[in-house]
Amino acid sequence: AGGGSSSLPLQLRLIFGAWARNVTPQGIVRVLGESRSERIVQSAVAGRFRTSMAERADERELVAAYLHRITVAPASGEFAMNALLTPRLSGSRPGVYARAPLARRLSDLPCPTSIVFGDHDWLWHDDIPTLARRLPPGSQGLRIVENAGHHLYLDQPAAFHAAVNAGVA
Repeated sequence: AGGGSSSLPLQLRLIFGAWARNVTPQGIVRVLGESRSERIVQSAVAGRFRTSMAERADERELVAAYLHRITVAPASGEFAMNALLTPRLSGSRPGVYARAPLARRLSDLPCPTSIVFGDHDWLWHDDIPTLARRLPPGSQGLRIVENAGHHLYLDQPAAFHAAVNAGVA
């Protein structure tokens, strides 16, 4: 996460400390118990998708129910996040980034490629526009979907489909 972590706000220090100890959001939800954890997940989904799914309460409820079910299930692949990703504070916004990015291999891809990000994606890194220029010839490069986070297909379905379709046209 970079040096000088003692100068970080308490909330970020707690998050980074939990991350380093493989404490996952799923693990926290599991210890809360069935009914309390269900309310927490519903609240998180309602907050996260408040604008993109505002008109689709039935879908939002299905997403919340699905996420709750997989979150309270026995731990499995969630521990891979810590092995694959590292918290990042540098650049334009905090988030996480790959511990071993595939950036050096982008030019070796055997086919034209597009990179699609939401403008609020928590996996964003300021080096991504530079890395996108390493894509093979014929690639569509980097496409940013406005008003979308990591789940841009839920946040902005039409814009996501347009970005993907432009890359295969």
